Amino acid sequence: MGYNLSSVRMGFKALLEKKFFRNVFVIFSGTAIAQGIVFLASLFLARLYSVDDFGYFQYYQSFLGFIIVMGCFRYDFAILVADTEEEVLNLGALAAIIISLFTLLLCVIISIILIFDIQIEWIPKKILHYLWFIPISFFAASIYQVLSQMLIRFSNFKLVSKTKIAQSIGLSSAQLAGAFISKGPFGLFLGDVIGKAFGITSILRWLKNKFSNTQRKINKNDLRSVAAKYKNYAIYSTPGTLLNSAGIYLPSFFWGGFFGYNVLGYFSLADKIFLIPFLLIGQSIAQVYAAKMRELITEKSTAILSFFKKIVFRTAIFLIIPMIVFSIFAPSIFSFVFGAKWRIAGEFTSILTIMQFFGFISGITTFTLVVLQKQKIQLIWEALRIICVLIMFFLIKTCSIPLERAILFYSILMALFYLLHLYLSYRFVNAACRQWK
Repeated sequence: MGYNLSSVRMGFKALLEKKFFRNVFVIFSGTAIAQGIVFLASLFLARLYSVDDFGYFQYYQSFLGFIIVMGCFRYDFAILVADTEEEVLNLGALAAIIISLFTLLLCVIISIILIFDIQIEWIPKKILHYLWFIPISFFAASIYQVLSQMLIRFSNFKLVSKTKIAQSIGLSSAQLAGAFISKGPFGLFLGDVIGKAFGITSILRWLKNKFSNTQRKINKNDLRSVAAKYKNYAIYSTPGTLLNSAGIYLPSFFWGGFFGYNVLGYFSLADKIFLIPFLLIGQSIAQVYAAKMRELITEKSTAILSFFKKIVFRTAIFLIIPMIVFSIFAPSIFSFVFGAKWRIAGEFTSILTIMQFFGFISGITTFTLVVLQKQKIQLIWEALRIICVLIMFFLIKTCSIPLERAILFYSILMALFYLLHLYLSYRFVNAACRQWK
């Protein structure tokens, strides 16, 4: 009996797509439960904590998010493209060593600040009381980040989902309990530390079992070897991701400094609501997308271009109507769900919708340039974005631009940069496809 080669190809393609969407569903289901827990908790947290409390917490989160990207010099990115399991193991160990050293440095710096009561002008006094949370949160978040990359590398999406649920339970329960233990934002900070630590031990147990019957070991020579082989991730991805984080988190310092920490509090809730669907759907797709892109690049498959376009197009179609509807009714929704004091957060949300729409799509495909090893291009894009953000806030300050207009300018600027990133990703995916033909 003969075989129809075209039919075989179509069947294989369908199988890959089923596998892709099955993996997406595994992460989606876990994330759905996790974000459902966070959302339900937010209904109570919005009433238990003040707008200023959320503003201070957002300030802290922004600083923490900014330094986390330096935690392991982006060797966690290299885990996704490592050639062998032995390299994965040694990259994980290298990243853990760097994180531990960085945590120790943070402990020393914060101890000096607290012991000698050093006043830092750009840090609100209320934040100074919670500086000791930073090294703990930094270590837990950075280690989890490395371990989750290892899970994705081995396609264990089920455990990724379980750990996300565990983190949400830890975060939400601690923040709710903290509201009754102490006044002010203490509970928000406490919950952040506990939430970031949950799930780490279960991943470590899985990795221990995976490598228990193998001869793969960690040694100094292999650590030096992977550090040298994937040094471009440290040289280019670290500054690039640092600039990316600056573009994301730096505005928090400006919004709080220029317009007050209550404004930053409104922003924090608006961000959280937008973040829920991205974590629920976008990040689930993004993680599986990164693994599939790596697979296609390894095979030098020309299907990479159609795969990229399909993901972008389907995400845009899926989002456009819900985004339009949500932008119209956001003020009323926020007021009803979270209380009348949060209506302003809904008004901010309406203005930020255009930025979030393109940011959602760009966020799903954000690893494209990384897996194509175009770190230099990513770095240039990040640098241009942060320069434009700084210029924009300089003009906002010097020209005394009103708050709502400033938010609109910021939303449009970010949307344009997300579009630029999508264009660059498409261009280099297309170039790779032509090269492999």
